[in-house]
Amino acid sequence: MAVTGASGAFGQPFAEARMASAEIQAFESAGASNRLRASVRLLIIGVFVTLAVVLAASMLYNRQDALANGERRAENLALILSNHFARTVSVIDTTLKQVALVSSRIGGPDADTGAWTSVLDAARSGVEGLAVLVVLDEAG
Repeated sequence: MAVTGASGAFGQPFAEARMASAEIQAFESAGASNRLRASVRLLIIGVFVTLAVVLAASMLYNRQDALANGERRAENLALILSNHFARTVSVIDTTLKQVALVSSRIGGPDADTGAWTSVLDAARSGVEGLAVLVVLDEAG
């Protein structure tokens, strides 16, 4: 009779029992490693979601402030521009009224070109920002 070797408690050789227990430990550590990876992933996702929620809330809060500041600046600019426009139109209106008064003294649209040139130069010098002031007769 040949002796095949010593057997373990369940009739398996010791070498196979050791190999099986090593594989079981490897599977157990792999399961623990997978649980650790899953836990780390969940933690990272949780931190990301928390930061995203805080950022979104901050952006909503700051959006309201930005809108209020923008509205206030727009109102200020509208006031400044309306005042500037009113002053500019008033100055141009006054200048044109003065040109109309002088026009009747120098002979109207049929007056000499030199007379009109001096009147228009004087009128244009009194108006800041006015580039061209032209008077045309019926023929253009």
